[in-house]
Amino acid sequence: LKSVFVHPDGEYPEPCGADQRLHAPEVWRRLRLRAELIHGIRNFFIDLGFLEVETPSVVTSPGTEVHLAATEVTQRASPGEAPSRRYLITSPEYHMKRLLAAGSPPIFQLAKTFRDGERGVHHRPEFTMLEWYRPWSGLDDILADTEALINAVISSDTVLYQGDIISLEAPWPRRSFFTLLEERAGVHEPRRLTSEEQLYAFVTHVEPTLGRTRPEFVVEYPAEMASLAQTCPHDSELAERSELYMAGLEIANAFGEL
Repeated sequence: LKSVFVHPDGEYPEPCGADQRLHAPEVWRRLRLRAELIHGIRNFFIDLGFLEVETPSVVTSPGTEVHLAATEVTQRASPGEAPSRRYLITSPEYHMKRLLAAGSPPIFQLAKTFRDGERGVHHRPEFTMLEWYRPWSGLDDILADTEALINAVISSDTVLYQGDIISLEAPWPRRSFFTLLEERAGVHEPRRLTSEEQLYAFVTHVEPTLGRTRPEFVVEYPAEMASLAQTCPHDSELAERSELYMAGLEIANAFGEL
């Protein structure tokens, strides 16, 4: 938000252009709603015994995810020193895992994250991410957390989004990746496709259908699409990865971590 300075005669300048939108009541209603949601998220995890943490936003290495572009920054260690190249985090994952490796209890974080070249209808180069970890728990516990969290911070049994009325009654359906390819993309023997073909069929034909009447968890992804996740005990070609979809949008990603 831009600062508004008082004129020498004591009068405020008239708002114009983008600044005028800040005077709309709807803007402040949404900001209050956002503040209430953040407050509710914090209370939810604190009541469950999680520890809130804050990890670095500027790091020497942004990670190795090939589909994410990190935002570069320059920084001096002390005045007069030559600047060095560093990066804004694409997620707080790696530093939170360092805490886990050091023996942390369950932890959560609301972190500012940055991804270069991601401006669109559903993406921004800067956004707020919630991330949490449960040491010695399984993926089912994380999915149960997700159901409970959303129901705790939304004061309704349903959500209306772009014409879809979505019931939040838990438990939410859990559908395997390959089953969805068969049922909603019409793919016969989906395991015979390459990873690129599987992903194309999923994004094109399956993803838009997900979570239209109830949130849906997609589970049991191909292991090739789930680096850093454990493989499923019953099938080594599948991984303990899940994504939550509502109204055709992926809003959460979870793993049974290695």
